Amino acid sequence: MFYSNNTIIHNLRCTVSPVGGLGSGKFRALFERELASLEQIEAIPWSAPQISGDTSLLPEGYGYQVDGITYDYNTRTYQVLFSIESQYLGDVSGYQTRVSELEATLTETNNHVNQLEDSLAEAQQEMQAVQEQVTELEGNLEVAQADVEQVRENVAILAGKAVTDGTEARVLRMTIETAVISLPDDQAAQAPSLSQPWAVGEEVEPGDRRYYAPTGLLYKVREDQGHTTQESWTPDKTPAMWAVVDVTHAGTAEDPIPAAKGMDYVYGKYYSDPEDGKLYLCKRTGEEDGGTINLQYLPHELIGQYFEAVEA
Repeated sequence: MFYSNNTIIHNLRCTVSPVGGLGSGKFRALFERELASLEQIEAIPWSAPQISGDTSLLPEGYGYQVDGITYDYNTRTYQVLFSIESQYLGDVSGYQTRVSELEATLTETNNHVNQLEDSLAEAQQEMQAVQEQVTELEGNLEVAQADVEQVRENVAILAGKAVTDGTEARVLRMTIETAVISLPDDQAAQAPSLSQPWAVGEEVEPGDRRYYAPTGLLYKVREDQGHTTQESWTPDKTPAMWAVVDVTHAGTAEDPIPAAKGMDYVYGKYYSDPEDGKLYLCKRTGEEDGGTINLQYLPHELIGQYFEAVEA
């Protein structure tokens, strides 16, 4: 070995020296025959070579062009003359990997920001909905307070004075219910809620009247149908036991009678059906107006048999 071979160009050891001075940009590389073949030397990518070892003579980040390759039989070395061709960035794979990582992080961050923005929008919508509910509840509270004041006023009118004590109010209610018992059906039906309310576990006799709040109607126990009230035997579901008391409506097209299952229908009278809100005339072939029939159905269920629909 005649040379230092301290420089490695693309995994091939060689000795590099300047040609024409350090600033000329020209160099000579000597490759010993035992360490490199001509094919290996020609295969070196001189435009962007990988250089390691002693790189003090070769500027970093430059590409080179080969000016000539010769072989010296005496020294058994290949002599490569080469010069600077251009500057390049070198191996940027590490930077590219880092750029890709940063881009992925940026994408993930943007996605997270978008999710946060969506969550914020949902939270704002929920807050708006809550605020609307609060506003609605406040309005309902105002209405309820007005209703309470109206009830107090109504009670005062009935009692002839302001009633603030609960016991006094209950006594007043019992007095009213007792007084209503003696009223005939036509007068009791004018204010059904003043009658004694229907309740479970009560002994009722034929002729007893009870107000049933869910329907807002006044009912009367039919003849021979005295019984003990039960939870499943509400007046609206047991028409065989209870008859609807309604004498406050004329039964005309302008003032129809609210229909109810189990009521005594009168031929020639008009009825409003609570389920479909339509108007019906009680009519049956062979029956004269004024006659009555007890039916366990609403008018819309018996069209063509006991009722005919009245066009609006």
